[in-house]
Amino acid sequence: MMMVGLVAMLIGTAMFGMELLGVVRSGMGTGHSRGFPPSMFKWFGLGIVGGVIYELGKITRG
Repeated sequence: MMMVGLVAMLIGTAMFGMELLGVVRSGMGTGHSRGFPPSMFKWFGLGIVGGVIYELGKITRG
Protein backbone atom coordinates (compact mmCIF):
# COMPACT_ATOMS: atom_id res chain seq x y z
CA MET A 1 0.00 0.00 0.00
CA MET A 2 2.79 2.41 0.88
CA MET A 3 4.67 1.57 -2.32
CA VAL A 4 1.60 2.22 -4.50
CA GLY A 5 1.07 5.57 -2.81
CA LEU A 6 4.72 6.50 -3.18
CA VAL A 7 4.78 5.64 -6.89
CA ALA A 8 1.53 7.55 -7.54
CA MET A 9 2.87 10.55 -5.65
CA LEU A 10 6.16 10.58 -7.57
CA ILE A 11 4.50 10.15 -10.98
CA GLY A 12 1.91 12.84 -10.24
CA THR A 13 4.54 15.28 -9.03
CA ALA A 14 6.84 14.65 -11.99
CA MET A 15 4.08 15.04 -14.60
CA PHE A 16 2.77 18.17 -12.85
CA GLY A 17 6.28 19.63 -12.97
CA MET A 18 6.62 18.90 -16.68
CA GLU A 19 3.24 20.50 -17.42
CA LEU A 20 4.24 23.55 -15.36
CA LEU A 21 7.52 23.78 -17.25
CA GLY A 22 5.60 23.76 -20.54
CA VAL A 23 3.36 26.60 -19.36
CA VAL A 24 6.35 28.67 -18.21
CA ARG A 25 8.24 28.03 -21.47
CA SER A 26 5.30 29.04 -23.65
CA GLY A 27 4.81 32.15 -21.52
CA MET A 28 8.45 33.13 -21.89
CA GLY A 29 8.44 32.56 -25.64
CA THR A 30 5.29 34.49 -26.49
CA GLY A 31 5.22 37.04 -23.68
CA HIS A 32 1.94 35.70 -22.32
CA SER A 33 0.97 32.27 -21.05
CA ARG A 34 -1.68 30.13 -22.68
CA GLY A 35 -3.20 29.32 -19.31
CA PHE A 36 -3.04 26.13 -17.31
CA PRO A 37 -4.04 22.96 -19.17
CA PRO A 38 -6.69 20.83 -17.41
CA SER A 39 -4.35 17.82 -17.38
CA MET A 40 -2.07 19.77 -15.07
CA PHE A 41 -4.64 19.64 -12.29
CA LYS A 42 -5.23 15.93 -12.94
CA TRP A 43 -1.55 15.20 -12.30
CA PHE A 44 -1.57 17.47 -9.24
CA GLY A 45 -4.54 15.51 -7.90
CA LEU A 46 -2.75 12.22 -8.52
CA GLY A 47 0.22 13.49 -6.51
CA ILE A 48 -2.04 14.52 -3.62
CA VAL A 49 -3.93 11.20 -3.62
CA GLY A 50 -0.66 9.28 -3.79
CA GLY A 51 0.67 11.23 -0.81
CA VAL A 52 -2.47 10.51 1.21
CA ILE A 53 -2.31 6.78 0.38
CA TYR A 54 1.38 6.73 1.32
CA GLU A 55 0.73 8.40 4.67
CA LEU A 56 -2.22 6.12 5.43
CA GLY A 57 -0.01 3.14 4.69
CA LYS A 58 2.58 4.44 7.15
CA ILE A 59 -0.05 4.96 9.85
CA THR A 60 -1.68 1.54 9.43
CA ARG A 61 1.71 -0.19 9.44
CA GLY A 62 2.41 1.16 12.87
